[in-house]
Amino acid sequence: MILADRVADRGFHRASFLAWCERHDLVDYVVRLKKGTCISEADGGGRWKLGEEELKPGELRFLKGVRYGLYHGGPRELWINLALCWKVSKSRERNPRRKQPGEPWYLATSLDDPKSAASWYWQRGWIEQSFKDAKSRLGLARVKVGCPERLSRLLMALTIALWWLTLMGLCPKGRRRCAGSLSEHG
Repeated sequence: MILADRVADRGFHRASFLAWCERHDLVDYVVRLKKGTCISEADGGGRWKLGEEELKPGELRFLKGVRYGLYHGGPRELWINLALCWKVSKSRERNPRRKQPGEPWYLATSLDDPKSAASWYWQRGWIEQSFKDAKSRLGLARVKVGCPERLSRLLMALTIALWWLTLMGLCPKGRRRCAGSLSEHG
């Protein structure tokens, strides 16, 4: 099983971050790049901007060892693997009324498999949904914590609370208590 250590959105597309990830061989990464980013072939042959490749929904392409970005008008000395992915979930494929993704993902990755890169980035959506719940429903957006240790403890407590709420939701419908709950054992 391949485990990506760093999964990041377009806010982390900086060349310095990707270069750091490349220098640390123990770190696998998947980072979404911005449309319009300049990519050059490794041999210096072709150069294009992401978004010009005419990718279609459901399509997946993989380019190994391309050069990322420009530096002083020339290709930057930073080689990446690039997964071009316009992923459509199976539920969206089956139901034409569901909105299709508006644009493809351009994923810089250290992984050698485009499907793994796309799968890891896809799971980032679940993380984002958890953050949204924590910020809005649990009031984390209003919390002001100045110390990393306190923030770490708060996030641990939040994780335990979400875990407990998830377990509470696993009770079969129509039952007030789950089998084996503490209240049944006295």
